[in-house]
Amino acid sequence: MATRDREKRRSRRLPIHVEVNFSDGKRLFSGFVHDISSGGLQIENPRPCDKEDPLVLTFGGFPPLKVRGKLRWSRKSGLNYRMGIEFIELTDAQEARLREIISNLFWESAKA
Repeated sequence: MATRDREKRRSRRLPIHVEVNFSDGKRLFSGFVHDISSGGLQIENPRPCDKEDPLVLTFGGFPPLKVRGKLRWSRKSGLNYRMGIEFIELTDAQEARLREIISNLFWESAKA
């Protein structure tokens, strides 16, 4: 990734491999997260999303966390597509819960 892309990020990304469900309002997808931060994530999926479509991502757990996202970039990677998604319009409660999920994922990956 280009240095200028890294400079735009406000939060450090956690490399991780977990499944996430998301929707563009027309279709339901299931993909794998490659890295995540409080500002967004990189996801891999067999089908690309349109930049214009608002996304809703659902993270497992109890209760599940639903957040809105915006596709920032997409590129072909083998048979799949890698997509950069920015979280948008997070409430304070959603942001706190997202940070909790990221922290839990970090500690789970540290145990492995």
